[in-house]
Amino acid sequence: MSLIHFSLQHGLGLVQAKQKLSEAVTDLDRHLKGLVQQVEWFDEGSRVVLRGPGYHVEVRVDETVVDVEGDIPLVARLLAGPAIEKMKQALERSFQKKLQ
Repeated sequence: MSLIHFSLQHGLGLVQAKQKLSEAVTDLDRHLKGLVQQVEWFDEGSRVVLRGPGYHVEVRVDETVVDVEGDIPLVARLLAGPAIEKMKQALERSFQKKLQ
């Protein structure tokens, strides 16, 4: 079961949403130095998988929604709160909306 899941309706076209996702990943990597160890892009930039010590998170964009899901094992959960908040902040900065 995914331990984190949140979505955002972005109100952009798919090309713009992909660009904003790229900006958010760059921002997140900058703010979580060392915690993002691997970034893999798929589906022509509409899906990205971020991996680090004890976690993986997948972010997808389509014509209407940014969707985030991730698995964080029990040991990593203790540090997950600040990392999840940083991820939300990075996406909010890029897409300029509040995540719920």
